[in-house]
Amino acid sequence: MTATATATAKKVTMATVKSFIKKNRAKLLIKISAQFDGMTDGLEWNKDPQFAPVVETGRVDCQYSLGLSGVWIVGGSRNWVEAINVPGYVGYSVSNCCGEWTVAVKV
Repeated sequence: MTATATATAKKVTMATVKSFIKKNRAKLLIKISAQFDGMTDGLEWNKDPQFAPVVETGRVDCQYSLGLSGVWIVGGSRNWVEAINVPGYVGYSVSNCCGEWTVAVKV
């Protein structure tokens, strides 16, 4: 997948993100921008999110995390998804009530 292919996609869906993760799992990076915190009953934003290699949870059958630490998917089309193309990275950003995270690969 090239940076152009990601940036020019007509409609990005969760199926697009899941396919990207499946195809690039070995070289995938994740940036966690926000996580849900039960103490504040809302999202807590990371001050300086950075891309890091993904950490496998060992639960590849989990439909809400896809077996990756930091990934949280909400059912019922309540995920906001967009393609990202920042210098050095190409991938997808997902935001929902559980947090905001970006999966990408280096280009």
